[in-house]
Amino acid sequence: MKQSVIKKTNKALRTRIVAGIGGLLAGALSLGLSIYETRTDPEVKRVTAGAAVDSGQWKVTLNSARLAAQTPDGLRLSDGKKALTVDLTEEVNQTLRIMSRGLSM
Repeated sequence: MKQSVIKKTNKALRTRIVAGIGGLLAGALSLGLSIYETRTDPEVKRVTAGAAVDSGQWKVTLNSARLAAQTPDGLRLSDGKKALTVDLTEEVNQTLRIMSRGLSM
C-alpha cells in the first residue's frame, strides 16, 4: 500500500516536471520568434493621399486618414483611446479580374 502511494507521487512529480520543461521551452521559442520577427519586419511604406496602392489582392486609393474618438460604425472607445480611420476607394479587385479573365476564355 505504501509502495503504491510513493509510485503515484513519483509519477505525478515526473509529470509536473516534464510539463514545466515543456512550458519553458514553448515560452523560450515564442520569445525567440518574436525577437526574430521584430528584427526582420519590412519597413512600413509611407503613402500620400490620392496615391494608388497595390496590396496584392486589392488595388486601392488612399483618400484620407484621421484619429477619431469613435469607429466608423459608431462604436465608442475607452477614454484616452483613439481609432485610426482610413478612407479609401477600391479601384480593382485583382482576384475578380483574374477569375473573370479565366471564365471568358
